[in-house]
Amino acid sequence: NKILRVGILIVIGISIALMFMLSNTLSEVLSTQNSFLNFKSDKDKEIENLKKQLQEKEEEIKKLSHVKNVIKDHILSTNSGISEKVANKYAMAIIKESNERGHSPLIQTALLESESSFRTNPEHALTGVVGMGGIYWNVWKDKLRAEKIAYSKSDLKNPYTNIRASAYILSCYMDECKAIPRDALAHYKGYSTLGKNQANDVMKIALNLKRKANDVRES
Repeated sequence: NKILRVGILIVIGISIALMFMLSNTLSEVLSTQNSFLNFKSDKDKEIENLKKQLQEKEEEIKKLSHVKNVIKDHILSTNSGISEKVANKYAMAIIKESNERGHSPLIQTALLESESSFRTNPEHALTGVVGMGGIYWNVWKDKLRAEKIAYSKSDLKNPYTNIRASAYILSCYMDECKAIPRDALAHYKGYSTLGKNQANDVMKIALNLKRKANDVRES
């Protein structure tokens, strides 16, 4: 009987040990399963966020493409002497430089039309004013050199350098005028009665371009 009782106790002990081991194993399995589910949930959220970011980037690219085409078409309709390839390059340069300076490429486009009708070497009323953006070299040469945009007056005969310089100068006036485009344009034009009238004309062109850009986006 004593041996039997000992055997029973041993069996009970082994059973308890096995149940404890099984309980621990089950807890580990459940913990691993929960960790996996949490990991999967986190990854699913991460994938959804990446998809959302990708969709936003695609939409942004689509909008920029629409704006670029509006600008390109406007350049072509304003100056028939420019090829579609060159107009496309001008449009991309205008968007790039305007975005870097923090103002609307449509306003920049309207300004360039007002200054030169997108001609690279127009005749300006004032001596010393150069290129597509009507840059007054003697006034801006120090700042343009400091910004590493142009080092000589002849540099501004390059249309892409001139677009860059024009975008920089407009941004300076935007800062000075608390980001009010009409006031900034009036300063660009010489801040006189004539300059204010010209600024109003530029804004009319820019607003017309904006309507076209919005129409394209909605179509």
